[in-house]
Amino acid sequence: MSKQKIVILVLSIIGLASTFLPWVKGFLVGTVVGISGPSVNMDIIWLVIILFLVPILICLISKQEHLRRQTLFWSILPPLVSALIAFLFFAVDLNSSDADKFLGISDASELGLRLGPAPYIIFITGVLISVFGVALKPKRICN
Repeated sequence: MSKQKIVILVLSIIGLASTFLPWVKGFLVGTVVGISGPSVNMDIIWLVIILFLVPILICLISKQEHLRRQTLFWSILPPLVSALIAFLFFAVDLNSSDADKFLGISDASELGLRLGPAPYIIFITGVLISVFGVALKPKRICN
């Protein structure tokens, strides 16, 4: 297995594992762990899990030493979408009325919510997968 596939695989596993870390913290709700908390929309969490499973499966199933153009594209795109989802968590002010709709709970502004580590790790791993996936690509690949 090439360095490119190993890096994508390891970063995807880290991103996948981070979905089970706290997404949101608050002084009234405590820490809300990804898969069990009512304060994070479960559709978002399942989407992020699926998006990190795609490059893991591609790296494990692909028989080529290096990822070719199409498989590299499909290994990089899903984590980038996950990074975008995590960025939306940064963009939403958790103490506004918009957070009520985004997080799927009412009265989010009264709970004193702040971000947990999961969105940060998902954002970082999503960006790093795309950077290292392209940077570690061999100079010339025959399609």
